[in-house]
Amino acid sequence: MVVDTPLGPVQFLGVHLRPAMGATGFTVSAYLSTDTVRANEIAVHAAELAGDQPAIVLGDFNEDGEPIAWLERRGFTNALPEYDRSTPTWRWQTRLVELYGRYDHLCYSRHLDCCAARVIDAGASDHFPVVGVFTLKQTIPATAPAR
Repeated sequence: MVVDTPLGPVQFLGVHLRPAMGATGFTVSAYLSTDTVRANEIAVHAAELAGDQPAIVLGDFNEDGEPIAWLERRGFTNALPEYDRSTPTWRWQTRLVELYGRYDHLCYSRHLDCCAARVIDAGASDHFPVVGVFTLKQTIPATAPAR
């Protein structure tokens, strides 16, 4: 969607990429094989973005690997590691232990500068809110490499 913000129009792409689940639920083989599925998903969804307008891709990526790398190769920056390199964005209580991960991301295009980003430890969801503050970049760098 395109939102009319104080910075002007900004494209927002909210994602919930496929979790590491197979037909029978979470399995090690599903965990090891669904990264390609998520990389394909981000490519299909991001193809809808206009490359000449500011854009933010955010949501549950269900990993921190290939979909993020795919966006970075196209000129996007993952905001959270710039300001917080370790806070989990996801938690899940099992019978034995509580699991943590960094599966939620906030990636922004070359048209924007990020002033702050953080994880808020709040809410009843298994995912924590991730927030960022952005300004419009004064000088736009050269276009990222073609897809």
